[in-house]
Amino acid sequence: MPYIKTAFFNAGKLGDIQSHINPIRVRVAGDGNLRAFLFTTENVTGTELSAEAMSLSNARSLNYLSNFVAEKCCLKLMTSEIDEYFIVSNIYAYVKPSSASFPQT
Repeated sequence: MPYIKTAFFNAGKLGDIQSHINPIRVRVAGDGNLRAFLFTTENVTGTELSAEAMSLSNARSLNYLSNFVAEKCCLKLMTSEIDEYFIVSNIYAYVKPSSASFPQT
């Protein structure tokens, strides 16, 4: 099963802050079903996004609604079968800061 995994992204420029990742837009062409996952830095916590069918004739812009909150996260795209393939041309992740620090006790 072919897959790609992006670099970690967050909303903070001055350090690691809690980020809210909601819509992710992927422009992709290929054959088969594309599965998407979001993972935190330790690859422990993650969420599976909806599987979408791809088209060979033209690239589709797939929108994933995630509602994911973490300091940093990465996107993993993969197919469900070994003989399927995909070509990604654009990935847009809409990230905004959620909180500047953890609550103090």
